[in-house]
Amino acid sequence: MTVSFHNPAAFFTQNPDIAPVRLGETNVVESFGKVLSKALGEVNSLQNQSDKMVQMMITHPDKVNIHDVTTLMSQAEMSLSMTKVVTDRVINAYREITNLR
Repeated sequence: MTVSFHNPAAFFTQNPDIAPVRLGETNVVESFGKVLSKALGEVNSLQNQSDKMVQMMITHPDKVNIHDVTTLMSQAEMSLSMTKVVTDRVINAYREITNLR
């Protein structure tokens, strides 16, 4: 996804889940919470799908393609590691902000 800084309105029309809000409104917290909750839900869903595929591979190896299992496991692992990296960066940014005062 590319973001054009010359036309930021186009970004928000293409992504209706992310909407600009004004400071001082409660929507800032709610929209951030929704985005965070949605992202964590997707990571959790990938992890659950991966676990189910591995269990299916163990119990019924003829019904599961091994390439699909490894692909799904890789996707789940990558999404979890990206979540950890983002979480670490958010925590570091918060610490830097609190150290500025």
